[in-house]
Amino acid sequence: MKNIKSFYQKIFAQSPVGMSIYDDCGQCIDANNAICEIIGATKKQVLSQNFNHIVSWKKSGLLENAIDAVTKNRSTNVKFTLITTFGKNLTANANFLYFTSEGNSYLLFTIDDLSKVKKVEDEREKIIVELKNALSEIQTLREILPLCSYCKKIRDDQGYWEQVDVYISKYLSKDISHSICPDCLEKNFPEEREDFS
Repeated sequence: MKNIKSFYQKIFAQSPVGMSIYDDCGQCIDANNAICEIIGATKKQVLSQNFNHIVSWKKSGLLENAIDAVTKNRSTNVKFTLITTFGKNLTANANFLYFTSEGNSYLLFTIDDLSKVKKVEDEREKIIVELKNALSEIQTLREILPLCSYCKKIRDDQGYWEQVDVYISKYLSKDISHSICPDCLEKNFPEEREDFS
């Protein structure tokens, strides 16, 4: 393939996975747009950072994994959650790859943002809780309901008596629309039944 270097540079620049490269002193020498977006920084800010001095990396265990990749000459992987030095909440998978090129040593840091996945998981958990609550309410409605023979109020699980429409609205999350059935209309408003029909 012609011009293999520019080909790999294009992959690095356009990859949706965040990537940055550090020299053997821990100084960032290159970063792609994806990593800037993921950690909430400009490229200039990323390039100004030294990996060894990023406090959040130490707290998350990222620094230990980076050192492990360098000392054992292998790739390592770690999942972490932290607030970046630029103030962005981040849950991600990180990979470290130690390599040499033209006699120099480098560390490739790749990061895959899991924040969106975490958001979906949180929403799923919320839906599960809501479904459990709904099933519990349905179970309540399936039971025999104590109904007053005179005023037609229903007694809830706490022993309080409520109007039927209030009870239904509470447990079925439905709005109640009041109307008059034909029999009651005939009985109570015989002279006005035509106006209601």
